[in-house]
Amino acid sequence: MILLSPDDFIDKYELSTGMYDDTKLESYIEKYTERYLLHLFGADLLNSFEADLTAQSPQTPKSPNFQKVFNPFYMDWNKSLFLSGSSLYGYRLNQILESDGILEMLKGFIYWEYARDLMNQMTPYGNVKQRAELSHVVDSPHSLMWERYNEALCTYRAIQEYIHSNQNQVTGQLIWRDLTTAGTGYVNGTNALTGGSGSGGEATIVTTAGEVTNLNFSNVGSGYVVGDVLTIAGGDDNATITLTYVGEGDFSLWNGVMKSKAYWI
Repeated sequence: MILLSPDDFIDKYELSTGMYDDTKLESYIEKYTERYLLHLFGADLLNSFEADLTAQSPQTPKSPNFQKVFNPFYMDWNKSLFLSGSSLYGYRLNQILESDGILEMLKGFIYWEYARDLMNQMTPYGNVKQRAELSHVVDSPHSLMWERYNEALCTYRAIQEYIHSNQNQVTGQLIWRDLTTAGTGYVNGTNALTGGSGSGGEATIVTTAGEVTNLNFSNVGSGYVVGDVLTIAGGDDNATITLTYVGEGDFSLWNGVMKSKAYWI
């Protein structure tokens, strides 16, 4: 799973980098990306998330449910039960659910893990505290790493609350397909898709001499499965597509871990 690299730690997440630092930072990225996503999603939903990522780097999710929590979002949130520790409490009114997205969340947590460890270094004489020649090393309570942690935690909690409150979110949306039969008698436009295991799918088609030459899903529907053969309505009703990938992200699999905020910062 490749979501971040040392080059992403710039601006407010800037860390000391160089020939030797990059290798160390890469090890933190690899370790804590997996750990924080495991805590965010739980094991089963994380496995589904990893399987949904694109092959190219940097990886991004393909399914709408995972794209929703992967990307930044904000919304008024006054209708659902909210989480506190391991318990559920009553309805929360006049709140805003705000997430900076999974990448920003991971940057904040990894920054915190890395900067916290930099305050102590192992030498042949044992563990030592860093000391600069022309400046003073900031002590832990006044370090920006806690601010980064708390900001990341706000996103972490927003994502978890969204997932918990949308556990009936639909899956099986239309994503990838092969155009199996070009058909005859079609014209450019948006057409319903019939057949298969799901419903609600629509496609905007491009035609040449009545044959469908290209299409994009204008409504991804729900409930479809890989291998479904769908017919494009219109024309002579003989153009078909075969689904090769459908939307994942069954939020009912969620079993994440709550995390506490550094309230003293």
